[in-house]
Amino acid sequence: MEIAYYSEYAQVQRTHWWYIARAEILEAILRQHLPAGRDHKLLDLGCGPGGMRPMLAQFGKLVSTDFTFDALQFCQAQQLDHLVAADAMRLPFASGIFEAACVFDVIEHLPDDARAARELYRVLKPGGKAFVTVPAFQFLWGRQDIVSHHHRRYTAPMLRRLLADAGFELRKLSYFNTLLFPPIAAVRLLYRVLGLHQARPGQSQKSDFTVPHCGVMNLLPQRIFAVEKSLLRRMNLPFGVSLVTVAYKP
Repeated sequence: MEIAYYSEYAQVQRTHWWYIARAEILEAILRQHLPAGRDHKLLDLGCGPGGMRPMLAQFGKLVSTDFTFDALQFCQAQQLDHLVAADAMRLPFASGIFEAACVFDVIEHLPDDARAARELYRVLKPGGKAFVTVPAFQFLWGRQDIVSHHHRRYTAPMLRRLLADAGFELRKLSYFNTLLFPPIAAVRLLYRVLGLHQARPGQSQKSDFTVPHCGVMNLLPQRIFAVEKSLLRRMNLPFGVSLVTVAYKP
């Protein structure tokens, strides 16, 4: 991708309701399972334009990786440091060096997610924690999956099996983006019925994030989605557009 894309993507991360509420939810989960402190060595796997780094920095010393040099070049231009070009399926780190790893919407991009899970397990210290999010339910497959080059969407049993097979013990596994699931599912299924989920020949594939997001049309879904921050502290949600898990290395 062109480096100019990352500037646009970074702006979306700062302003779009989905990214804003998701960051709030993930920060709350991190606080529950990983006390804030500069002593932790924290892996930020698949950092993209670095939009999550300001939030993650309060939990430890960050090492951020991405597979594309354009993403890292953009991060470097924002004066972000400790950047590493890395394939998540072949991490260039010694075993057992990180206290925690954040893998937010990354493994669905990988052809071999099992190998990535084993690599994630390898680089964590015993007792280390992996915080992982993925998109949920294959029937929700849509244009965002296509434009993002996803390989799959997950169910809770799929994600549990993937991480357990790598050696992890799961302390939390929940769907989220649950309150907005009905309208999102309805729109995606309608798009599939009408054949609008993928571009026609000669047209460029559009992202869901190209839909205007400003004013009340941005604030309302953000507030609804963010309500789940409190719910997820106390319970696991039975369905949703995404999945989140906290997995421990014994």
